Amino acid sequence: MKTSLTKINLLSAAFLLFFSASAMALPSIGNNVTITGGPLQNGAGGEFNLNILGNVNSFDYFSFCLEYDEHISLGGTYMIQSVEDFASDGGLAGQTQPNRDYISEATKSVMWNYYNLQPNQKSYTLAGIVQKVIWFLEGEVQTLSEDSLDFYKLNVATLASDYVFSGGVVKVLNLRTINRDETLGDVNAQSQLIAEPVPEPATMLLFGTGIAGLSSMIRRRRMKG
Repeated sequence: MKTSLTKINLLSAAFLLFFSASAMALPSIGNNVTITGGPLQNGAGGEFNLNILGNVNSFDYFSFCLEYDEHISLGGTYMIQSVEDFASDGGLAGQTQPNRDYISEATKSVMWNYYNLQPNQKSYTLAGIVQKVIWFLEGEVQTLSEDSLDFYKLNVATLASDYVFSGGVVKVLNLRTINRDETLGDVNAQSQLIAEPVPEPATMLLFGTGIAGLSSMIRRRRMKG
């Protein structure tokens, strides 16, 4: 009886770890990704569809560009050099020494709030505005159009630097081209901004409590039998 209960508890712990790890999964260094333009992809910026090669989903993330003067080719394949809180080359194309350009809390807030919109709340125009505001917040552009400025005033400036959000993370995928000629080497391609939800501690506690309760139920049934 003790051996069986131990096995149940071990399996329960394994399930808990598996689901919590899956929910918090971010792309990994070395993953190859393709970037395509979806219906909301606006001009030179996002919203892009980013697919990790080998996954069966139509796309795994949507993303926005961080660098204004670095470019990607839609449909192209890139390698993830790092998953960080900064753009690795600071927006300076051809720079040989990495310059960590950390994204601002305001940028994270804009991305996270856009991420949590319902599909019917999004539009081609809004995606374009969000992209321009991200560039503006990161110092890539110095001015905003009237619509983008209105968005900035309403959703950024009025927060008075209180950009706290919970329930997820916003990260930078620093991408490299995949160059098959080793004499040339890979080069910086672009830094893409993504968002990813993580489980709330209370949710994980309830999930763990549920599994513990299931173990107790199985134990009582076996004792009665």
